[in-house]
Amino acid sequence: MEFVQLTKEEFNAFSEAHPLGNFHQSSNWGVVKSSNGWGYDFVGVKENGTILAACLLLHKTAVRVFKFYYSPRGFLIDFYDDALLEFFTRGIVDFVKKNNGIFLKVDPYVDEKELDLDGNVVEGGYDNSSIKNRMKKLGYTYLTRKDGSAKTTMIHTIFVLPFEGRSIEEIESLYHKHVKNSIKTGLKNAIEIEELTYDQLPRFKAILEKTSVRRGFVDRSLAYYQTMYNAFAKEGKMVYRMAVMDVDKYKESIQQRLDKAQATYDKVYAKKMEKPEGTKFDGQLKEATVNLDKSRQLMGDVENLIANYGHRIDLSCACYFLWGNEILNLYGGNEEELLDFGGQYVLHADMIRKAVSEGYSRYNFYGIGDNLNKEDPMYGVYEIKRGFHGKVVRLLGEFDYVIHPFMYAMYNFALGVYNKIR
Repeated sequence: MEFVQLTKEEFNAFSEAHPLGNFHQSSNWGVVKSSNGWGYDFVGVKENGTILAACLLLHKTAVRVFKFYYSPRGFLIDFYDDALLEFFTRGIVDFVKKNNGIFLKVDPYVDEKELDLDGNVVEGGYDNSSIKNRMKKLGYTYLTRKDGSAKTTMIHTIFVLPFEGRSIEEIESLYHKHVKNSIKTGLKNAIEIEELTYDQLPRFKAILEKTSVRRGFVDRSLAYYQTMYNAFAKEGKMVYRMAVMDVDKYKESIQQRLDKAQATYDKVYAKKMEKPEGTKFDGQLKEATVNLDKSRQLMGDVENLIANYGHRIDLSCACYFLWGNEILNLYGGNEEELLDFGGQYVLHADMIRKAVSEGYSRYNFYGIGDNLNKEDPMYGVYEIKRGFHGKVVRLLGEFDYVIHPFMYAMYNFALGVYNKIR
């Protein structure tokens, strides 16, 4: 075996084919991060010309000429192959040392234990906990909080929908009733899916900015989303999508409903007028009146929609990465006051159909809160995703390989101070 630097072409090809391949482990992600001052390298292990392991290594100056290195969602390796993992680790550590690295951080794209829909451990399911000890024996430090839970930089708990060879009909049959009804409602509401071009990204940014304020997460700049578009979307590895309501088409359906309600009311009213003293048609007339009033109210709401938002309304947005065996929804947002129209459900459902039809093995809804308690502020996000009947995935967490202990301590102290005052 030999430790080598890889070209971006051979690294990307390896990442796309690897079971742990993900968009964070791509040359494209290196390009995105380089716009924010990061450098990057592709390293790997070859044997007889065949790549056995690889990873993207990001690096950034931490203290003067010293750098820290980070392999996001890495490594692309069989973590149970002890000899390979040790050889790769030694190669990376030597590489980092030669380039003035203080430490190496890695957060494997591996879940610790098999969990179910509710986040409970599946009896008899897989268990990757031993990887922690394998890493520790090689000199890595597993990062934990004071309560013993994993300390992570990126999202720790995600929600995925594995397809497991099922047809789209089988998958959709397991959706929660609320999800099915919301999708049906969205389609009735004339919601269409648009793929945004580079010039249309301000529409994406506008919704995400509002959502970030509401949910309390940090939004990115428009330039950042544009950089991701240039790095991924131009190669077909990413798409920005918008659920858009065609209000004119929606108005047509409401008008049809109103016309039908009016015709029913007129018919029942005429019968009632033929025998005004009788009570035979009182119940029918009452019901027809209620339906007519509801239809009129809906038409009034449509007119207000047009007055306030125009004839086409952006309801929900999402950006998706198409890499390896999954389609991943990294960012998404909604117009809060228009949530009842079902835009977010139609977005997910349409992309799941695309993922199944194009041969991906799972749809990744991405982040949910670590705490699945109903009192948690993130529970609502989990509840929406849970309705699609997937499973909770809690990743192993982060490991640091410390090369210069004193400089590492200084870096973490400075980082702690920064996080407190920012």
